[in-house]
Amino acid sequence: MPLLNGLETLKVLELDQRVNKIPKIIYSSSTQNYIKNLCYSANAKAYITKGVTMDEIKENIQEMLSFARSNNLQNISFLNRVRQLTVDSCQVTVGR
Repeated sequence: MPLLNGLETLKVLELDQRVNKIPKIIYSSSTQNYIKNLCYSANAKAYITKGVTMDEIKENIQEMLSFARSNNLQNISFLNRVRQLTVDSCQVTVGR
């Protein structure tokens, strides 16, 4: 990210009472366990390493949606608006 990295963003969000209770997912290109552990210590609820291939990106989408469902986040407006997820083609269709 241009101004703050994910860890710095977590720390800023944790100080803001308006959003500090919202579960945060880190989506990072870093595969270093050190960075991953720092994010978890800053209250990240999940850490997903960005995929490089289309298959990996599809897995990333599945992981994020699975995380949201397993944490009762189905009522988030984005998830309510997702009408179709075709994993085979990695196509997400968003409706109203």
